[in-house]
Amino acid sequence: MGFLTTYAAGLRVAGNVPESIRVLEEIIAQRESLLDHNSFLLANAYSSLGSALYEQGRTLDATEQFLAALEIGRATLDPNDPSFAIDLNNVGSLYEEQGDYARAEPFLREALAIYRDHAEVEPYQLANLTQNLGRLLLLSGQPDEARALLSTPIPDLRGADWDLLRARQQLHLGEWERRYGSATAALAHLDAVNIDWLGGRDSPRMGALLRWRGLVEWRLGHVERARDLLQQASEHWARTRNPDYAGVGDAELGLAELELELGNT
Repeated sequence: MGFLTTYAAGLRVAGNVPESIRVLEEIIAQRESLLDHNSFLLANAYSSLGSALYEQGRTLDATEQFLAALEIGRATLDPNDPSFAIDLNNVGSLYEEQGDYARAEPFLREALAIYRDHAEVEPYQLANLTQNLGRLLLLSGQPDEARALLSTPIPDLRGADWDLLRARQQLHLGEWERRYGSATAALAHLDAVNIDWLGGRDSPRMGALLRWRGLVEWRLGHVERARDLLQQASEHWARTRNPDYAGVGDAELGLAELELELGNT
């Protein structure tokens, strides 16, 4: 079973996501037929299937798989186990993406609480989950706690993961300033984002930079620039994620609101 899960992961990395999904569904069916409902292998298969489904834009189906992995974790792991926190983060992040902030919050809070107890051995995950919860609170209208979390200093450690985290922090602080502070300060944060740290111009995360910058330009009264950036964000996410990705709808909603404000209905 472990070999098949590794094989499925290899298929996914190679871009053959449909075949990866088929293999993982077969693994899950076999384990369930053996009434092996609490095994690590089954939990791993659920989690891997969730990741593969997410890549196909099937967010609701992915959430169901991550919840199944989480249920096994609750039954079999120490509640303070860091691997359990990853499942909590996966579920919370997917609920956030669906706009269900109230449901996402307890998962992300519990995940962060676990990693605070493992700060010395897991500094990256602690910093990552701090940003994740801060972003959620930013989006759900809890600005004071969001600001405190998002401003938490990131350790001066090297590596692609740390660079991405620093870029995400600037994105989040830029959006915080757009919503609750100064548009000028928002632009300063967005200008500080190193695109290479985001993964390059073809990274899906570029969509967030384009959208949030477009919204800031709109607030500053630069309507044509805002329209262009929001259109770029929509097209970028449709290409690098999929046309049903939530960000595409967010960018298109922004465009529609901009046109309505201009009287172009």
